[in-house]
Amino acid sequence: MQDNFTAPANKYPWLEKVEIASVVGSIGGAIASFMLNQAAVAAIPLSVTVALNLTNRRILLDHLKQHNLATIAQVLQEQVKTQSNLERLSEELGTFEQQTEKKHGEAQAGIKLLDEHLQLTNNNLQQARENSDRSIAQLQQQDANIQNQLQTQLETLNQQLEQLQQQTNMLVQEQNNRLMNEQAKIARTVDALRDIETCTQSLRINPISANAFFNRGLSYQRLGDREAAVGDFTEAIRVNPQYAEAFQSRGLAHADLGDKKAAVRDLREAARLFFESGEIDKYQIARDLGKKFHDLDSPSEAEALTEVAYESSMAGSFEDIALESLFS
Repeated sequence: MQDNFTAPANKYPWLEKVEIASVVGSIGGAIASFMLNQAAVAAIPLSVTVALNLTNRRILLDHLKQHNLATIAQVLQEQVKTQSNLERLSEELGTFEQQTEKKHGEAQAGIKLLDEHLQLTNNNLQQARENSDRSIAQLQQQDANIQNQLQTQLETLNQQLEQLQQQTNMLVQEQNNRLMNEQAKIARTVDALRDIETCTQSLRINPISANAFFNRGLSYQRLGDREAAVGDFTEAIRVNPQYAEAFQSRGLAHADLGDKKAAVRDLREAARLFFESGEIDKYQIARDLGKKFHDLDSPSEAEALTEVAYESSMAGSFEDIALESLFS
């Protein structure tokens, strides 16, 4: 607040001069009364001085009072302004509190909505977690089932592979056996051809060798050339009409060619010759063969019987041929 106080000396300069003069006069009166030894002389200026001083003090008090009143008015004016400002601030505070309360309510509503959304999110997460756990359990069960199926399929495949291996081994064995049989057959064929060549060379040297004709006939018989075999067996019988083995072999060749009567006739002649020579075992074999061929009803049965006999003849003697024929 600005100070508007003005000193009386400034407002009334003559009064200050008078007061100074009275002070000087009082001092002079005091000196004069001291020198004249008269107290009345000193009292007059002193009274004037006191009066002037009182007047000056009153004026100063009035001026100070006015100044205080102005100051109080100014303070009251400022107080009114302050009160107005306070009322305005109160209104603004009320408005701010209302806005704050409104915002607080909105914040509470937002927090509540956020809590509800968070709760819903938690529920969804819990549901998703439960669904995920169920899905994982289902996947684990499916994985276990798939592993069991794969294990079963693997065992089945292993069994099939084992069976396939066994079948492969059997096929390989059969193929090997067939190959060995073919090789043996080729070897027998080569041996038969070699024997034929050997017998032919012998016949060139000795054209009347019954054994050479007979052995070459056996070789033709092994090769499956029944007609050539019959021809050589016939030549052997021509050279040696008592050749029982030649009759028996020619009878088997006739049987293979389907000539049942010729086969039975040659086998009976072979049995007779074996009997006359005392070879009873061979006699019984030839007789039984002749009887068996005689009792056959169809050419196919005769072919089957002679086939067994020929297969046996490639590996052994006439006794083996007969036994194989009888018990087949």
